[in-house]
Amino acid sequence: IENIQLDRGESFVIALKVTDDNRSAISANRDGLIGALVSSNKPIVVNAGSANGSFGSGRGRDYGMDQIVGDDKIGNEYIFVRGDGQDDYENILIIADQDNTTLWLNGSDLPYNLLPLSAGDYLLIEGNNFINGNLYVRSSQNVFAYQGIGGASEANQGMFFVPPLRCENRGDIDNIAQIDRIGSLNYSGGLTIVTKQNASVEINNTPIETLNNLTVEGPTSVAGKPEYVTFKV
Repeated sequence: IENIQLDRGESFVIALKVTDDNRSAISANRDGLIGALVSSNKPIVVNAGSANGSFGSGRGRDYGMDQIVGDDKIGNEYIFVRGDGQDDYENILIIADQDNTTLWLNGSDLPYNLLPLSAGDYLLIEGNNFINGNLYVRSSQNVFAYQGIGGASEANQGMFFVPPLRCENRGDIDNIAQIDRIGSLNYSGGLTIVTKQNASVEINNTPIETLNNLTVEGPTSVAGKPEYVTFKV
């Protein structure tokens, strides 16, 4: 891509056309943007994802798009909480930011990738690697992380950018929009929480262990990172 000059408020879109055609030129477009490097001489906002994508092997498709951060805000430790989908689309997408990147899962001493990743390389972690609904990923270098998540159907999967574990993570989240409504339609859904062991967690000023109107799963220990637990509400 050539250099693009933007003025304040302008945008530029980089896109690939992907079809179910098996021709090699089109097949290469399926992951042709994963790991692409975007740099600028001034601060910019970058939204990344797919308008018709899937982590699974079936024909179900859906949107997965999120705003990402610069490489100065990524890290080498991540905790993921599984959704309600199947293994083939409950996936984790890891993109290496630096050469010689190795991954370890759930506290194992054995590397997950046989060969180290180079900058821009990516790796998919399948859903069967979650332990009790949690997945802890540690890397030798800082990486970008995305999570594919879904419900009963591959066609209802989504994808979002995941922040790393950092000491400056916020203690208060205020406020979360209505997760059970889109316009006039009502949906069932949930909220996942990652926090330190023995942390006091409140929802609408009510301790999570005393909630009567919501179903709470947890605290669930994180394999390989025992000082952390997760909740599903």
